[in-house]
Amino acid sequence: MIDKAHQLEGQQLDEETLDRVRRILAQEISPEEARVELEEALEAIVESERTEGGG
Repeated sequence: MIDKAHQLEGQQLDEETLDRVRRILAQEISPEEARVELEEALEAIVESERTEGGG
């Protein structure tokens, strides 16, 4: 349902995002835990960019 709604809006969510949403809705993780996951993923991307000379 979430995936279809985003498709109708012209957005495509990646599998990782859809899995995170599913886990929140199934109460496997809290929204705060999902936020922490996102922050950690972003930090990893930034660090990767730095080590590859991108920043």
